[in-house]
Amino acid sequence: MSVLTRTGRAPRPRHRRAGADVVPVQPLVVVAGCHGGAGATTVAALLQPAIDIGVVTDWPRYAANRGFAGRPLVLVARGTVQAVAVAGRVTAAARTAHVHPAGLVVVADGPLPEPRGVTQRLRLLAAHTPVHRLPYVTRWRYVADPLRGEVPTPLAAAVTVTRSALSTEGDTHP
Repeated sequence: MSVLTRTGRAPRPRHRRAGADVVPVQPLVVVAGCHGGAGATTVAALLQPAIDIGVVTDWPRYAANRGFAGRPLVLVARGTVQAVAVAGRVTAAARTAHVHPAGLVVVADGPLPEPRGVTQRLRLLAAHTPVHRLPYVTRWRYVADPLRGEVPTPLAAAVTVTRSALSTEGDTHP
């Protein structure tokens, strides 16, 4: 078989060579909800590549799972006083098991400003793990599949900042 095409020229490669414009592959992120309904599944879909492992209650077992080794762990909580209090307890339990989350993603629970109690608790939590906030998306209340279609600009910007922070400053599973 000839290495020339019908035109007499060598065929063009079907792949691109690595160059300055190639985006590096992002690491697989492990996403865990701090409580039911936190938004972990949505956050995992937004942070792709990511895996949603649900709510973790047995941190020593998580720490022993070698499948998560070297992967950043992201905790997810809603932006309510109760949910952020639970996030604090979950973060402490994880750290006791020598699991250091790469970040806590707080999903806004409504279009109103964040409650003062949430802001205060997150300030305390930020001393132990980076905190990232995702804005509330009103239109998602009215659609069957929120992630189908275009992601709103404020949310896309917040996800980009969160993803890049995980790549540069986040801890990974031991």
